Amino acid sequence: MRSPHSAAAHFAGEWDESRVRRWAESVRARLDAPAVSLGILFMTPGFFDVAAEVLDLVRLHARVPVLVGCSSQSLIANGEEFEDQPGLVLQLFHLPGADLRAVHFGQEAMESCETESDWHRLTGVPPAQSQGWLVLADPFNLDGERWLKAWNAAYPGVPSVGGLASGVFEQQTTQLYLDGAVHEEGIVALSIGGRVRLESVVSQGCSPIGCPWTITRADRNLIFTVGNRPAYEVLLETVNDLPKEEQGKVQGNLFVGFASHA
Repeated sequence: MRSPHSAAAHFAGEWDESRVRRWAESVRARLDAPAVSLGILFMTPGFFDVAAEVLDLVRLHARVPVLVGCSSQSLIANGEEFEDQPGLVLQLFHLPGADLRAVHFGQEAMESCETESDWHRLTGVPPAQSQGWLVLADPFNLDGERWLKAWNAAYPGVPSVGGLASGVFEQQTTQLYLDGAVHEEGIVALSIGGRVRLESVVSQGCSPIGCPWTITRADRNLIFTVGNRPAYEVLLETVNDLPKEEQGKVQGNLFVGFASHA
């Protein structure tokens, strides 16, 4: 199905140059737009040795001017999840009027940034020119908490979304992708500006249980009463009312959220 704004597709199987080339061409054909603005690529660890070749093929045959991405053990495309299978996922976007600027920096560069202005020089993007950041990071060689605190100070009020790359945990190895380059540490950050704004939506993919309740007493992130009853009492009652098989799924996987309308 062709789309004027975005297209995504999954490539299943091991590395095969001709198949990857044809696949990249087919993804571009699904985007019913005069040009690609941005590509986001995910690949499983089985492609680590040929990652640079994959990037070159995608950039050339999907005609991608800005390409970012990272490694992942699982892949998702068009509502389907692919676990423990070798493959790739490519997303293409047509974003008229967007100002896209991507940069990679490592731990050493981050440690050299002592002020907000240092971060602006590192990225080449002042706060007024960014309306959101897509951030992909290596979890093994990065002081994430320190970075996030400094980043939020450098770009106050600018949303940052993304995630941590996954790869070969035994070797603590992941990959990050920026255009034709493969990086094994640090962060790839994409600034979105111009006439396009980044809106963040958080979804855990959860199924609601029980009934909606009103929070009646709380202190910041601590909920004390729900519907004028102790919160723990309401929670315990809700879980105990579930079928036995559902109770098992809830253990260790319970989230509390706010009701909203899309």
